[in-house]
Amino acid sequence: MNSAGSRDSIRPESYSQLVEDIQDFAIFILDAEGTVQTWNVGAERVFGFTEDEITGQNFSRLFLEEEVRSGVPQEELQQAAQGRRACDNRWLVRKDGRRVWVEGCLVAIKESGCFGKIVRDQTTAKNATEQIQQLNVRLQEKNDELEQFAEVVIDRELKMMACEKEQKRLMAENQRLQEALKVRH
Repeated sequence: MNSAGSRDSIRPESYSQLVEDIQDFAIFILDAEGTVQTWNVGAERVFGFTEDEITGQNFSRLFLEEEVRSGVPQEELQQAAQGRRACDNRWLVRKDGRRVWVEGCLVAIKESGCFGKIVRDQTTAKNATEQIQQLNVRLQEKNDELEQFAEVVIDRELKMMACEKEQKRLMAENQRLQEALKVRH
C-alpha cells in the first residue's frame, strides 16, 4: 500500500484521539480572535485549566500581565496569520498563578481562519539551566577570590624568600667581618 493510501485510511476521529491523548504537549485550537476552542489533556497538565474552564476564554489569559499590556498575544496571532507560524520560548501563567517556561508554536490552520497552539513545558530544563548559570557565576567568583588569595600568598612567599636570602647574605657578611676581626687581633 502506498503512503497516500495509508493516509486515506486514517479516520479524522483517530487523529483527534491522538491529539487528545498526548500528555507531554499542550495542544489547543484558537479562533481568529484568540479564543480557546479546544483544549487537550496535555494543556490541562501544563496550565492547570480544565477544558471547561478555559474554552471560550482568550488565550491571552496564559500570558504574563505585562506581555498582555504590551500586545504580545495579538502580535503572536498576527505573526502566525502572516507567516503561518509564530514560535517562541517564554514564561506563561498557570491557573494557580505560577509561571511555566514553554517552548512552542502558534500556527495558522489552512482555510479555517483558526490557529493551533502546540506548547511543551520546559520549566525544569529552564530552571536547571539558570541554576547552572548561577553556579558558574559563583564558581567564577570563588575562582577569582582564590586567584587573589594566591597572589597575596605568592607575593608574601616571594618577600619572605627575599628576606631569607638577604638574611643569609647579612649573616655571611657578619661571619666574614667577625673572621676579619679575629685575624686583626
